[in-house]
Amino acid sequence: MAAPVPSVTPSRTSGRVPLGVFFDATGTTDADVNAFRDLYYQWSFGDSGAGTWEYGANTAMPKNGATGPMAGHVYETAGTYQWSNLVYDGTTAIITVGTITASDWPNDANTVCIGNTLPVAGVNGVPSNATCVASSDFDAAVAANIGTNKRLLFNRVDTFPSSAAAVLTTTGPAMIGGYGAGTAPLITSSSISGVIRLSTAAADIRIGKLEITGAGAADTGAAITIEAAAVSDITILEPVIHNIGKGIIVTGSGENALVDSVIQGASIYDIQAASGGVGIFGKFVTTAILGNSVGPFATAAEHNIRVQPGQKVVVSNNTATTPGDTGKCCLTIRAGEHSTAGDPDPVYDTQYVYFSDNKLIYPRGGAVGAQPLEISPASTSQNNWISDVIGERNIVQARASAATSSEGAKVSASRVTLRNNLFDMSGSPSGMTGVSVQYTNVAGAPVPDDVRILNNTMYAGTSAGSFVGVDIDTEPTATVVNNNIAYAPSSVSRDMISGTGTSPGSLTNNSSDAQVLTDPLFTGPLTSPQGFRFATTSYAQNAGTALFPTGYADFYNADDVTANVAIGAFVPRVRASSKGVAA
Repeated sequence: MAAPVPSVTPSRTSGRVPLGVFFDATGTTDADVNAFRDLYYQWSFGDSGAGTWEYGANTAMPKNGATGPMAGHVYETAGTYQWSNLVYDGTTAIITVGTITASDWPNDANTVCIGNTLPVAGVNGVPSNATCVASSDFDAAVAANIGTNKRLLFNRVDTFPSSAAAVLTTTGPAMIGGYGAGTAPLITSSSISGVIRLSTAAADIRIGKLEITGAGAADTGAAITIEAAAVSDITILEPVIHNIGKGIIVTGSGENALVDSVIQGASIYDIQAASGGVGIFGKFVTTAILGNSVGPFATAAEHNIRVQPGQKVVVSNNTATTPGDTGKCCLTIRAGEHSTAGDPDPVYDTQYVYFSDNKLIYPRGGAVGAQPLEISPASTSQNNWISDVIGERNIVQARASAATSSEGAKVSASRVTLRNNLFDMSGSPSGMTGVSVQYTNVAGAPVPDDVRILNNTMYAGTSAGSFVGVDIDTEPTATVVNNNIAYAPSSVSRDMISGTGTSPGSLTNNSSDAQVLTDPLFTGPLTSPQGFRFATTSYAQNAGTALFPTGYADFYNADDVTANVAIGAFVPRVRASSKGVAA
């Protein structure tokens, strides 16, 4: 058996804090398996003081680590950090290391402190050598002071109206943030095209801890807009965005892009716009979307997080809830219109997306076909090519009204792996489907191929409708459905797997149709993910086959080296306890 050959590249190795870095191991190769989806990757960023995630499926997870073939991290404190990447094929583990140097901003006149009344150097958090400016106009203050090596800090207790866009064309380092006590400077806008717009040549910019609010139901503007072809090395850290038309968006149909960047810790809610009212949206390239809270939205708005298109994108540790219009989703992965021969089209196709440890909550009745998670073209009129997607350790909660059905995830793409996820459809009064593998029938679009649904847990509680664990359309090829567990004790009819597609792959070691009614002995309570661990006497224990490098194929994904041969996403209680998972 050949060992993996790692190739690990950070987007940058030095810069000023807060420093967002994208880590890319997609160049790793292995002669025996698909290196992107069949190897185990574990990251340490060398930042032990980074804390834990506030949102997502497991808030005990440290920010200092990650899994998957790509990752992102924000270094918030100056220092030199040694990062490491372990790649493991089940036999051989190879570690790659490197360093990141994050530097502080110098205490000089290039730090500009802005308050409604004139700040005083050395007082209230104003650096002793800062330039002090009195202003109540956000966009005017930015236009007059932004530039290379400039750090603009607004007083956290003040309000700054924005009557026009603050357009950034700066090649940094540059930063917009806050100073003093309090939560964040308040930026108010009135449906302008974009409160902050990152335009041509914008690079190496930090936007940190601002509160941006709009004009309410009539607002169609955006808080932060990326409007150029390669806006790069942007760190967006912990903004609060609400009561506005749109959140953080990339404009255009695929030409503009956010590259080598990190969006982390944003709180985005009360998005309003009926057209394009999305929380985080657009073309992302080597970019990580981490630890954000997105939603709830006004009923006229759209998706919480929508990648369209994406090339090397990480979406992890986010909570996305209550998208707007009932046909929209919590996490949507789409592509642009495929325009060139071959696969992939480097501009409009989507390839290499890793999403993990998210909590996707769809709590209200939705239209037929709406679901928390969609990896699919928007319609049969779109020739979208989507491939090489991994989703693991996500909690997906789907609900529906009495007149409609609930669906956890829709997949119309190739080389997609969904493993170790919880699909919770409890409370749905109508039909329930965990994962649907479909073909969006468009001339030229590839038929979904090699979709793998592995070690997932599907639960329908007291829901009395029909239940389908995995529904496979007639066209998809080589679909693999292995090691999944389902429990729908009140369902009126049930199929663990409905359909096989064309030339099906392995469909083994799943709950049988009869076992869908059988209590797998979840330890409970089922109001938290820990409750979905099962007792060691469960029929799920030792009912499967290890499908991933030994010891890394369960929901909690820690350091247990016991091969996972259970079905479902959750390990037995005794193993979870040995990993330090809270009861």
